[in-house]
Amino acid sequence: MISFFMGANTRNGFYSLFDTVRDGRDVSVVKGTSGSGKSTFLKTLMREGRERILCSSDHASLDGVIAGKAAIFDGTAPHVCEPTVAGKYVLMPNCDLSPHKEELARLREGIKKDYDAAYALTAAAADARDAARALLLTAFRGDRFLKRADGILKRVKNPRGETRFRFIDSLCAEGVKCLTGTVSELASRITVVEDSFGLADGFFEILKEGFRGTDCYVCPSPIDPLKTRHIILPALGLAFVTSDELCRYDGPRARVVRETSYIDKNAAAACKYELKLLKKLEAELLCAARKKYGAAKEKHKAIEAVIRPHLDTDALNQVAEEYKNLLD
Repeated sequence: MISFFMGANTRNGFYSLFDTVRDGRDVSVVKGTSGSGKSTFLKTLMREGRERILCSSDHASLDGVIAGKAAIFDGTAPHVCEPTVAGKYVLMPNCDLSPHKEELARLREGIKKDYDAAYALTAAAADARDAARALLLTAFRGDRFLKRADGILKRVKNPRGETRFRFIDSLCAEGVKCLTGTVSELASRITVVEDSFGLADGFFEILKEGFRGTDCYVCPSPIDPLKTRHIILPALGLAFVTSDELCRYDGPRARVVRETSYIDKNAAAACKYELKLLKKLEAELLCAARKKYGAAKEKHKAIEAVIRPHLDTDALNQVAEEYKNLLD
């Protein structure tokens, strides 16, 4: 089953790709408070061949389902979205939570503070990575590296089709997780780009522009979504994926391209100490961010624990039955 993320916890806060699927699709939206059964409802709509959209902060939870020209998403914060003209609102059953109003408000305020701190730490980690990259730019033979991307575009003729933007990595309490199963399901020939210092940006930018308007998935970085991290060409069974300290790609591979092969070793040796320091700083900042994401997740679980006993399961089942064929 193909899984993706449509949101990510980035250096600039939560980043959403939900609006990228609105053109040409009937998009419906599920509304309801945390713990009201939205993820459970979405699971009833999953079928073979449909895209499963996972929650970027909790991979066990669903944020949406995409089926061809139709889609349905969880429309609550932070990934607020509205239905298209042909779409619908699906409302989860209400329950009386007034006795827990103050407790729920306290937990939600705590979640906001945790996320604010996590985003600040994530931004600082990204800054440390950018600083390491800047140290190596003068030692990087980028022109030779970019020629490899140009050569790929000349050899690979991808059919016209929809260029889809999805995340296959997400930063959460468990660290950065990559949906390697999605890559291997869509592609059998996988080129892994070992990119320890973020120097492969230009390589992926050339591929992204070259394959624009063709049948492909463009997968941004979960830390810096303006940069492309992976590109998948399902019609050809090809994929180009990044592997680094942020997230090691441990799936099957046909070829490996190493960024270090294009770095002048003498120039890199001159800043060895600074690079080591910056990589350590990046890792420690991401570890601190993970703890804050973890604290927010625990508070979210506490909210669900408060709400769950008050849910009208019969009403929830009725909603699921009413909309079970929404994407057919």
